[in-house]
Amino acid sequence: MTNEEFILKLFAEETLSDPMKVYLEMPDIIEICNLIEISDPIDLVTGMVINQSIIRNNIPDRDNEFMTVEAFNLTEKGLKELKNLYSKEPIVKSGINLENELISFAVDIENSKYSTERKIEQKRILFEMLKCYNSECWNAVIGLCGKTLELCMLQIHEEHNIDTTSLVDRNGYAKKVGHLTLGQLFNNIKIKGIAKLILNNSQIETILYYRNGAAHYDGKTPIPSRDEGNAIISLTLGAVKRTLE
Repeated sequence: MTNEEFILKLFAEETLSDPMKVYLEMPDIIEICNLIEISDPIDLVTGMVINQSIIRNNIPDRDNEFMTVEAFNLTEKGLKELKNLYSKEPIVKSGINLENELISFAVDIENSKYSTERKIEQKRILFEMLKCYNSECWNAVIGLCGKTLELCMLQIHEEHNIDTTSLVDRNGYAKKVGHLTLGQLFNNIKIKGIAKLILNNSQIETILYYRNGAAHYDGKTPIPSRDEGNAIISLTLGAVKRTLE
């Protein structure tokens, strides 16, 4: 999905009736684009105006009736492009809810205790995940879920002063191992009795099974399906969100 297509779909998501009656204000467009790491949103929107997909308007300010704000709505050409976009079944339509979920998740990350660097990295991962999802690259999607969980695990380790280069055994002793794998990060948190990340053993094993299969060849793990990709995404985002509460 291109950035232009993403903007077009914003008009559809704001209404249950006629997308041409939707006006999107420039600050709102910029905010959404920044959340998912779309660079130069002003240039992007200007290009869509030049292409006659959308038209620029001045509408009354919601907070001050005596002022106006810059806003955009679809042209007939833009509506046709939007209809064509939604006719690309099943790839585009199945990604609608995921887009909303990832944008919501990006907002949660932005408001979290994550460092600025970690926030930027997480949002980059989310945007890449969306592109992989719409391209039906399920191994890539699950691999990126693993990166999302890894960032979350590192955050929890830091919050609880757990060494991110040591593996904790069942007796509570730490052994230096250098870079910890996702499974080892999970292990540390389980042994330390930190219940902040709400995943049971079966869910952890499921995520690791598909994540390791996506990252390493063993000749056994099959290519995951759309349903399996959706399940891993739901497990991942749900688990990480619970750690942000």
